[in-house]
Amino acid sequence: MLNEKSIYYKVMRNECSTKDNGGGTLVKPRIYLVDDDIGVRTILSNIIEDNDLGILVGEAEDGEQALGDISKLKPDLVYVDLLLPSMDGIEIISRVRKHDSDMQFIMISEVTSQDMISEAYRSGIEF
Repeated sequence: MLNEKSIYYKVMRNECSTKDNGGGTLVKPRIYLVDDDIGVRTILSNIIEDNDLGILVGEAEDGEQALGDISKLKPDLVYVDLLLPSMDGIEIISRVRKHDSDMQFIMISEVTSQDMISEAYRSGIEF
């Protein structure tokens, strides 16, 4: 079960760090959240903001909204839930990667099905 402590661990151990913008200036990553649970999105956004881990540029509760926002906002990092209304997280990532192969994704989920987790890993997604 996801709780604030487990989500905090996942956020802190992954891609939330500064990066060089090409001119030697370090900038915080632009982060986008995709989860149908408002509680999870709230916890993630609080962790990101409270720990100054990046700039939260947007969030969505379903795949269709996420695809539109991601293509416009061009975040550096997307936290995406595996199971979502309209399309799953793997499909979202597959579609985005067709147009932006450099975007980073971290999948979050309470799913324990080894088949679904294996499919995510085969797609190049980190849990």
